[in-house]
Amino acid sequence: MKKMIDNIRKHLPVVFLFMLLFFCIRYRKDLSVEKILRYTPKEPVKAALLMLVFYAVKSVSFVFPIAVLQLAVGHLFSTGTALLVNFLGRAVTLAIP
Repeated sequence: MKKMIDNIRKHLPVVFLFMLLFFCIRYRKDLSVEKILRYTPKEPVKAALLMLVFYAVKSVSFVFPIAVLQLAVGHLFSTGTALLVNFLGRAVTLAIP
């Protein structure tokens, strides 16, 4: 039983990445600034956290366009806040290989 759990733990990240890659390739035309803005919460803190999650997803996928995230953050926040969220997002992207 322990060996099976270890085997699942070993292969789970790879399976997750393939599922994420499939999702991004399948819905790449739907990944636009308008779509992201439509599903973003109205509260600024929740919106910023969601954008940071999107940056984390971007760091593990090659097809999620970073320019779309940066433009969406620019639309959601004032200039100073947008720069801060984009900077933190890039830090998240660089921290997650």
